[in-house]
Amino acid sequence: MTLIEVVAVTGASATLMAAAIGVLLAMGRADRQFTRRSEDARQVATLFDRLRQDVHAADAVRWNEAAQTLELLAEDGGATEYRLAAHRLERWTVAAEDAAAEEKSPRSGKLTSAYRLPTGTHLTAEPASAAAGELVRVTLPREQEEPRPDRQPPPAAELVAAVGSNARLLHE
Repeated sequence: MTLIEVVAVTGASATLMAAAIGVLLAMGRADRQFTRRSEDARQVATLFDRLRQDVHAADAVRWNEAAQTLELLAEDGGATEYRLAAHRLERWTVAAEDAAAEEKSPRSGKLTSAYRLPTGTHLTAEPASAAAGELVRVTLPREQEEPRPDRQPPPAAELVAAVGSNARLLHE
């Protein structure tokens, strides 16, 4: 073998090795993205299942857009709150006796669970307040920062539930 043949074979081998490494890295990146999206979808599904149960059990719902807080009020004066905090939605329960102190300390209550939200999402609810028997719509839209044809954001999650439907079923 001549020196030129050795250099040619070495160059071709290096090119093939670089291509193989590139494919492996792309596969690893795709796997991480798929795992993250699957976990995000599971978290959102779990969150909306719990939120649906809470809305059905509530007597009234209040949405505070500025604070990104959804408050579900109970007949006994207690409340369950969903608070948006840095890419996660926290579920807080506030006992009836703590509800009066809520104005002094807006973070009173007990953190019962937290749900990680997909990046770039926010919470919206309408109407701003709803009483028992009314429908409330909670959405979790996701904005795409820069449009890219090769990546589509997941569709917005949406929940439409009747406030206090569990209580009505018990009383009817």
